[in-house]
Amino acid sequence: MAGGEPLIACRKSFIAVREPLIACQKSLIAVREPFIACTTRIPNKPSEFAAYMVNTDNYQLQNNRFQNWGWTGQESTDWHTFRSQSDTLYAQYADKRHRNTDIKDQLLILIKNTLRYDHDKNTGHHLLDKIALNGTVSDCETFRIKKGTLLQDTTLTRTAAPGRKEVSIAIREIKHLLHVLLVTSVEHKKRGKEKGVKEIQVYIALTLNPQTIPAQADYQYSGDASRGLFRSVLDNTSLGKCAWYIARVKNSRGELGAFSMPAWAVVS
Repeated sequence: MAGGEPLIACRKSFIAVREPLIACQKSLIAVREPFIACTTRIPNKPSEFAAYMVNTDNYQLQNNRFQNWGWTGQESTDWHTFRSQSDTLYAQYADKRHRNTDIKDQLLILIKNTLRYDHDKNTGHHLLDKIALNGTVSDCETFRIKKGTLLQDTTLTRTAAPGRKEVSIAIREIKHLLHVLLVTSVEHKKRGKEKGVKEIQVYIALTLNPQTIPAQADYQYSGDASRGLFRSVLDNTSLGKCAWYIARVKNSRGELGAFSMPAWAVVS
């Protein structure tokens, strides 16, 4: 035991020196983290990735919103290309009758390429960082950028006129002949009916391709999303088409709010 004491003492001295270094390293990380936008919010799971690309691509293309963040036209096109590739591959992946290892591997490679395009140290375009720097709270939420970073803007999103609630609609999940939609309040970012709301009306329109944008008259009532989630069940005649969705609120007095911006996804 006596012979071991110097070794123990030496070890304690080493730990005593090492601990301040670890503490210093942790403090540096703590200082650095708030200045880095979250670049890990692009999902790795195929079903989540497909829905994420649908929602973010729809969003960035609306009224050329991507220009607000400092994206170039080519970057917007590249993001849309990733989404188009995701639509094609996931349509095959979602149909279990045609799913195989090759399709899954291609989809995983696409996810990896999208991640690399955004935040590779040497060649990344850092698109999420640009949104965190120049976007609104709504922009950050759409791209799943973590709240509370110093890079995130605190600009408030628009609110509905008094007594007229407004909602936004997004694709939450894509499955074979099924789209799960998420409907949230524009003002409070909560899903489902708020006080004074009688119904959240969801409408659908089908087009042959995403370049054909349906007119408001083309939409048909599909159902009520009072709980904030809506399952759009489609049939085989819809396969390969684009399903467009809009929503609006009907209050307890029977007044109708404005239609939301559309969200669309390919029927797989």
